[in-house]
Amino acid sequence: MKKIFTFFVCCWMAFCSYAQDGYRVFTKTVDGKEKYGIVNANGNIVAPAKYDWLGNEYHDGFITAYISELKTVDNSNLAFAPAKTGYYWLHKYGFIDVNGKELTTFTYEMTRDFSNGVAEVRMNNKWGLINTQGKEITPIKYEEIKKTYNDQVDAVLRMYYEYKDSKKKYGLLSINGRELTAPIYDEINSFNEGLATMQKNGMMGVLNTEGKEVVPARYSIASEGYKFVGGLCRVTWNGKWGFIDKTGKEVIPLVYDRVFGFDKDGTCMVRQGTQVGRIDKTGKVVAPLKYDRVEPLSDGLYNVKVNNLYGWIDQNGKDVIAPSYEYGSSFVGGIAYVRTGNFFGAINKNNEVKIPMKYEYISRMDESKPLLWFKQNGKHGFFSETFTEITPAKYTQIYSPVEGRSFVRIDNKWGMVNDKGREITEVKYDTLVNAKQSECVIAALNQKIGLIANDGKILIPVKYDNIFGYSEGMCAVLLNNKIGFVDVDGKEVIAPQFDDADDFINGKAQVKKGNDVFYIDKTGKKLQ
Repeated sequence: MKKIFTFFVCCWMAFCSYAQDGYRVFTKTVDGKEKYGIVNANGNIVAPAKYDWLGNEYHDGFITAYISELKTVDNSNLAFAPAKTGYYWLHKYGFIDVNGKELTTFTYEMTRDFSNGVAEVRMNNKWGLINTQGKEITPIKYEEIKKTYNDQVDAVLRMYYEYKDSKKKYGLLSINGRELTAPIYDEINSFNEGLATMQKNGMMGVLNTEGKEVVPARYSIASEGYKFVGGLCRVTWNGKWGFIDKTGKEVIPLVYDRVFGFDKDGTCMVRQGTQVGRIDKTGKVVAPLKYDRVEPLSDGLYNVKVNNLYGWIDQNGKDVIAPSYEYGSSFVGGIAYVRTGNFFGAINKNNEVKIPMKYEYISRMDESKPLLWFKQNGKHGFFSETFTEITPAKYTQIYSPVEGRSFVRIDNKWGMVNDKGREITEVKYDTLVNAKQSECVIAALNQKIGLIANDGKILIPVKYDNIFGYSEGMCAVLLNNKIGFVDVDGKEVIAPQFDDADDFINGKAQVKKGNDVFYIDKTGKKLQ
């Protein structure tokens, strides 16, 4: 049944722990204690209510659970103990399959969800792996076993560590339980593009997913770490930097005092002494090393800084606009914003002023998109595509864009603008909050809430006390402590009247009205 949460948390979360299609967790009081079980889509009990905790969903066909036992502890030797006998709950973990069968006896101190056919289990403060047959495929002897949280890598291996001479030493395990490497590494970093940098004996090398040292530990360790991006990894030795490829070949020699990561334009900023420039992935210099800073290529030009002045060069290193501004952005859509003295304006690639130098500040909501906003007299506004003010500066605050829209505030009220800077809602709401990974917006007004689409369309009117997640095109809503349902168009198809309600599954939802518990269809009709 639904549980009532504050609206910042509740929206778009699934309540009642849906484990497998149509399966749900139910509770029952047994000997005065709440216990958990599982029923299927037909309401048949799959696992009896005997567990003290159940996970949220099935993984590889299994759900985690534990059973608790009340234990006593002798405190008689503790002078300040409030009682000679103490009590604690001992949790014993295990797994249940989709038919309610327990995979193993519930004996583990801790378990983690199955992934790619294996699960980590702990006993006597040591970790091991079991498979979906319940067999322990490694000894339970490791200090820790953990996923890499890279799906492709986790499909074939796990990382582990043990203590050697009081120091953590890391290794790799296959998901078949075989040690791919002995615990000899001081650190194994995150895998990226099938490779991970590692540290051994104070040096850096590279491992693949088979545990093979593709690059022996021969480079210096850098504080910011290393990883492969686009087939290359930056490395350093004797104070000089360069790049290696996936075979360990030094494709860009270690000749620079510093190299940075490659940007989206396929170039990397490098430094020799105090001068910086840019190179491509072959090592070719594309922007000469004579600047204080060179931004990535944007709109065909590099934004450069030298002697605290900003300018722009082309891809041949030729000055297009000589450094002359106290600040200059990269060009986007043929326009860059600049500062001279205390005032901002905007120019085109011919260095012609398109927005007068009179604003306190100008910037972009998104540095990859042309929309410009400005600040004047402590307020904010937006420029149109023709560089005129859409409205005078009136916004107290503007909030970073998501999915083509931004939040704006006037005094204590909030609204939304699109990626052209034009209002798509009234500025009237008490609160706006991103919801469902920014696919829509929770709006609050006068202690009521609703949902707004990113284009400003009202999905659910701002009139409810709470909103729950959609299920089969029906969203449960709360009004005056009663639950009803709205459809995907925001139409209230079942008026709030229930004391409790589950999500719709196979066209029906279980509801509670007073002491009566029954099923309804999507029109609200009671089913027999």
